[in-house]
Amino acid sequence: MDSLADAYLSWRNGIHSASSDTEYAFTINVIDIYGLARSAVIPRSADSISAAVSLVTAGFMGSSPYSPSLAISLKTLELF
Repeated sequence: MDSLADAYLSWRNGIHSASSDTEYAFTINVIDIYGLARSAVIPRSADSISAAVSLVTAGFMGSSPYSPSLAISLKTLELF
């Protein structure tokens, strides 16, 4: 849970780690009322704790803690 909170605070404060490691990147369907994209490529480094942490770092919340199939943008969630 601490890693998710840290990832959210990093995203909220605009602190993004510049990772060129795209070997573990994955594509996920997204809901984002600010964009027209239906999917997003989420960068994930080899030492990433989980897909959920990578999603939050990229500005999305997964539909489940393990193996999410859908993600909602944090900006969309902030509206509600």
